[in-house]
Amino acid sequence: MDVLVVGLGVIGTTYGLVFKQAGHNVEHYIREGSRKRNIKRLTVSLLDGRKTTKGIETTSEYTVLTCSKRAYDMIVISITQGKIADVMQEIKHAGIAGTVLLCCNIWYDKQQLHEMMTGYHYVLGFPVAGGSLRKGDTEEDMKLDACLFNHFMLEREDHTTIPNYQNIYQLFTSCNIKLEHPHDMLEWTWIHMAVNAAVISVAGKYGDRHKSHPRNYKDSRFTGCYIVKILQRTVVLQGTCLSFCPFHETYVCPKPTHKKNHGATWRHRRPALHLQQCLPNRHNRPRSCTPFLFLYG
Repeated sequence: MDVLVVGLGVIGTTYGLVFKQAGHNVEHYIREGSRKRNIKRLTVSLLDGRKTTKGIETTSEYTVLTCSKRAYDMIVISITQGKIADVMQEIKHAGIAGTVLLCCNIWYDKQQLHEMMTGYHYVLGFPVAGGSLRKGDTEEDMKLDACLFNHFMLEREDHTTIPNYQNIYQLFTSCNIKLEHPHDMLEWTWIHMAVNAAVISVAGKYGDRHKSHPRNYKDSRFTGCYIVKILQRTVVLQGTCLSFCPFHETYVCPKPTHKKNHGATWRHRRPALHLQQCLPNRHNRPRSCTPFLFLYG
């Protein structure tokens, strides 16, 4: 596949590396005036978790190829949400076409996204990777320290209108990356952002930066409840309510359901969270199941 990565950031470059290693053509669109425009090479130190849970440390050289086409099979955009509209206008002005994979922390609703993405087919995703970029030995070099896991969150096919969904599926499969499909990708992203805000707020309030993961609060009823309160207040801004549910241990679920529906392991029946979309005429139908929450009351 022909893949265009907008910018030269951590996420786009990390996935660009593994796409290229799997035999795909990867190029970068680097905006005019960017301080990274002269970068030609990156030394990548990657902790690769695709084959083992502990990860395999590798070091490789990544050659940055700049945009040379006007049509791509996929355009990867991983930026702050405030820059999405400007970037879309710029690539549209440059006459670049292709299906957009939007890998961003998004707080917009669907209508706002549709307006910004006018003229492009797009699909929402969320990377499971991270790292940092630093200067290299010369002005043309940079160093990337990154970590990559074996899965990627991708919007369900029946929630998109893109014509080449299966091609994108095969792209990730060719890189040994499994795809996970939340019921509602946008809602999943909202909750993900709310969880981050809640946990970081509690960690900051109690002054322990070493306990930034929700699992570290499972034995503290006070801090756990405080996280939940912040989480509730945050997601209600998007029309989503959270409440305690005694039936699930590690899932945010739309309503109490039998464990076989989710394949959960019930070692302890601790209170988790109950998610319900606050919209009329929804009949409480399932909306999301988010398996990254470990919040207990």
